[in-house]
Amino acid sequence: MKKLVTVLLTVCMLAMVACQGATPDPAPAPAVTSAPATPAATAAAAPATAAPQQTAATTAPPQSQPPLKISWVPQNDAPVNPDSPGVLEFEKRMNIDIDFVYFERAQLADLLQLRVATGDIPDVMWLVGNRNLATNLSKQGVLAEIKPEYVKEKMPATWAGTNELCGEDIWELNQIDGKNYGIPTPFSENIYPFVPIIRDDWLKKVGINDLPVTLEDHEKAFYAFANDDPDGNGKKDTYALSITGMKPVFGAFGGLPMEASWQRQGDKVVYTPTMPEMFEALTYLAKWYKDGLIDPEFVTGENKGQAWANTVTFWNGVIGYSSPGMYYHIRGILNPNNPKDLGSNTYQQFKAIQGPNATYKEIKPMVGPKGASGSILWGTAGSVPDLTLGVHLEKDKAKYDRIMEIAELQNKDWDLYLLCTRGVEGVEYEKTNDPKEPFRTLLDTSDNLINAKHGLGLTGMMMSRNNIKFINDAANQYEVEYKRQFLDWPGYTSFVRLTLPSAAMYESQINTARNEAYWNFVMGQRPCTQAEWTKFIGELNALGLETLEKEANEYLQMYYK
Repeated sequence: MKKLVTVLLTVCMLAMVACQGATPDPAPAPAVTSAPATPAATAAAAPATAAPQQTAATTAPPQSQPPLKISWVPQNDAPVNPDSPGVLEFEKRMNIDIDFVYFERAQLADLLQLRVATGDIPDVMWLVGNRNLATNLSKQGVLAEIKPEYVKEKMPATWAGTNELCGEDIWELNQIDGKNYGIPTPFSENIYPFVPIIRDDWLKKVGINDLPVTLEDHEKAFYAFANDDPDGNGKKDTYALSITGMKPVFGAFGGLPMEASWQRQGDKVVYTPTMPEMFEALTYLAKWYKDGLIDPEFVTGENKGQAWANTVTFWNGVIGYSSPGMYYHIRGILNPNNPKDLGSNTYQQFKAIQGPNATYKEIKPMVGPKGASGSILWGTAGSVPDLTLGVHLEKDKAKYDRIMEIAELQNKDWDLYLLCTRGVEGVEYEKTNDPKEPFRTLLDTSDNLINAKHGLGLTGMMMSRNNIKFINDAANQYEVEYKRQFLDWPGYTSFVRLTLPSAAMYESQINTARNEAYWNFVMGQRPCTQAEWTKFIGELNALGLETLEKEANEYLQMYYK
């Protein structure tokens, strides 16, 4: 078995990539990582200057034949309009007829499982970073095998791009029960951690002139947010934080119990939620909840049923601190000369509700009592087979090969890449003379789901996006310059990158019990005492945690010894 190879310097090339693609759901991920900026990262983050190379498709679609019908589950941030200009042109150029299958993203696993249970298996399934779903589907015999040898021979651009971005070991890590069921898509933006934001106008209102740095600094500001009427309405109706703002608090004590469940500590792997440091963090949060610093509705989430990175609670002025998502989820206007640059959805909604004079700022994750700090860091490429095919295609070689050929062309043909990520020139985007923004959208960017609705990127037409040169050549350099500041911000990501053998048996029930216990500790429904903490750990062990810990340590021995 190969040793796992960490390709940090290669990964740092991704610092130059603009946000134009996948945003996987926040999911458990472990190994504590605080990725400092490196010379390679700094060099790679410089604006791309090389002109894109036009590469023609090597195999023309068989236009003389009827269009190939493909049922297709994209990333599904929103239903794809099948009549959008880019989709129609893509279908015409590839001689295909796409039936986009929409499942509400939060219910993807349940709804897709219900569909395949009837025997109706989609041809193409983009699983959005859901490793457990991929494992379950493979064990049910739903997924077609995609052999690495096939990709290497038939899809050389995809093979080379994947290995450049992830390291060749990704094909081994991608396996489920010794077989490969998909093509990994490097999440190029995920070298950046989640970015906390704070109401700096509130800070000034309560007499704090500098952004908080330490946990103690934040605590002082949080008490003022809850008690000193920062919105000036004469009512005690504001709080400091809600559920996403708790993530950096846990990070200040050395881990993320729900998003980074496994950490390596020396020669062993530990389960983050049972670390003593997490008990310390819960003690802080329980006190804050009791003292009225935490929104009492935190358990229902900040997004209130909207897209996962929306922080409605923050927009509405209920809280003054949040960590809702990546830099592109919270950015303001970067190019004032571009009338289509209206800022992120959070920026637009916040300004619309709170008024033009209300402000927030990006703030580094707080530093804890022992120097720990960090927010969620997904990592550029997990072990999830993102692009998967239905098992029925194993018996339909022509269709299997054609779908894989299209995925390859998206990594090989520059014009096709632009069509699938930007749309139709003159209709959905335009070329400009601005070297920092060579391709400018013509779509209504006040709608944060507009790209998904037009089927652009991995939310629609893109099956595979593994060509770093294409990604860089199409990048918006205003965004590149903005996001560079977050490259060395600390974050936590997963040490165990594979699905553990017994995860399907135990993980779901452990996660449910963990979440319920954590929130009960915060709300005071379980006392934060050492005896109760020991009891909690015993409950998880009874649900199978000891088995998973044993397998996590076997993973350490297999890949790192």
